Amino acid sequence: MLQIVLRGISGVGKTTLRKMLATAFISHQIPTTVQSKDEIRHEIERTTGLPYQFSEQNERLASYVYASRVHALLHPSNKTSFSECVLICDNTHVNPKQLRESEFLIDDYNPNVKRVLIEVGNPYSKSTKESLNPDVIKRQRTQMEKSNVELHNWCKVHYIPEYNLNEHSALEDGIKELVEQLLEYKNNV
Repeated sequence: MLQIVLRGISGVGKTTLRKMLATAFISHQIPTTVQSKDEIRHEIERTTGLPYQFSEQNERLASYVYASRVHALLHPSNKTSFSECVLICDNTHVNPKQLRESEFLIDDYNPNVKRVLIEVGNPYSKSTKESLNPDVIKRQRTQMEKSNVELHNWCKVHYIPEYNLNEHSALEDGIKELVEQLLEYKNNV
């Protein structure tokens, strides 16, 4: 399995990148699954029939569902069709808690899973959501900056490749090259 963790503040193009990556892998006939905390929030909204509220209780539930699904995919009880898939984890991943939900920044992980970190932008990137939620974006910028050293050191120690993309750069030409590099890494034994 190849696990791709997307990281960046809200509104820099992670979801667009995720959709383009998934489409590209599927077009290569690579089984692909996506875990997105935003999609889980929409599931909660559909299930309850109420507009999603960013409450502590709802966020705990979204985090629990997200982390449980990621864990189940990374630690299958037997060899399944997911064993050879690409798992795309779409969350901001700006703080250690969010990174651990995707089983980053932990030493107890499945060594049969190849991992990659793709950072979209940086803590000071332009966010399309900043005018709607300036306090949230400010908090994410601070958290991302504070966790950068720990995350990048962890990636180096665990030989995890890191890719850095400019914000809002999910363009088809660049995606083709990135997908080829990721497939080469996934298939390299």
